[in-house]
Amino acid sequence: MDAISFNDYKQHKLFIDMFEEEADHTLSIEILGAPIDETIEIMGTPKELQLRIGFEYHMIPLPVPVLIEDAHATRNNGIIGIRLPKKDMKA
Repeated sequence: MDAISFNDYKQHKLFIDMFEEEADHTLSIEILGAPIDETIEIMGTPKELQLRIGFEYHMIPLPVPVLIEDAHATRNNGIIGIRLPKKDMKA
C-alpha cells in the first residue's frame, strides 16, 4: 500500500502493510530515514490517516470508514502499529 505525500522532496519512505479482520484494520508502518527518536504525529478522519514526520505529510487512504477516536498506536524499533476499529456500517 502506498501513502500520498504532500511535499516535493521526500526524506522519508513509508512501507505500509494493512491487515483486515472482522472488526478492525491493523496497519504496520515502517519509516525509512526517520531517526528512532523523531516525533511522528498521527491524525485522521474516518476515511484516512495522516502522518506528519518533520515537515513531511503523508496521507493513507482507508478502504472502509473507521472509528478514529478509538484508534490505538504503538511504536517499536521504528515500526508503527495502528489498530483502527471499523465503523459499524449498519448504524
